[in-house]
Amino acid sequence: MNGLERAGAHGLLYHPWHHWSGKALRTRLWPDRWITTDIPAMEPRRLRVGQPITPEQFEELTDEQLARLVPRAYREYFPGKDFCADGHFYLHDGTAWSFYRGGFLDE
Repeated sequence: MNGLERAGAHGLLYHPWHHWSGKALRTRLWPDRWITTDIPAMEPRRLRVGQPITPEQFEELTDEQLARLVPRAYREYFPGKDFCADGHFYLHDGTAWSFYRGGFLDE
């Protein structure tokens, strides 16, 4: 690939003369000259109703935050994080809402 590789969401190119430090990209112009380019920090993704989450996110979120991921029609059936088995809970009609799928388990 001629030493060029795509660099994630920032759209930068890696090159043999590039040095990545996590927050900045340093590019060598000449053997003794470098240019430093700061990379903006990635903002956390805003969680929305019906959006799937990971098991790690499920553990980190509070009951109030998890309730906001459930559609309003089903929020009253959300028993709280402690009563969710494997990231899902059951509604009054026997269907199960899954946080990991962002929807019903049956779909």
